[in-house]
Amino acid sequence: MFGYVKTDFPNMYMKDNILYKAMYCGLCKGIGRTCGQKGRFLLSYDLTFLSLFLHNILDKDVKIEKQRCVVHHIVKRPVAIPDELTERIAALNVILAYHKLNDDVLDNVK
Repeated sequence: MFGYVKTDFPNMYMKDNILYKAMYCGLCKGIGRTCGQKGRFLLSYDLTFLSLFLHNILDKDVKIEKQRCVVHHIVKRPVAIPDELTERIAALNVILAYHKLNDDVLDNVK
């Protein structure tokens, strides 16, 4: 069960929406830093939620800065600066996505 989390953006407060998108972008930057640029294509909302959840449970503050990236190269967007926890979750995202893709390939072969 990977890739089933959907975000209810219309019913979120504006500050929560900005934080969620900043964490999503921060996780994307963390994947790029730890697993390479191709791994960024595997980013999912599941691990973004996990990142928010674990940062809240462990009471770790997130530093947010406005940055540019390949997708948003014209206007700077809020990005959560990747910390050690974010980089671990980024690696977990790539591992889970690999196993999901591998399972999808095996399911189509049979």
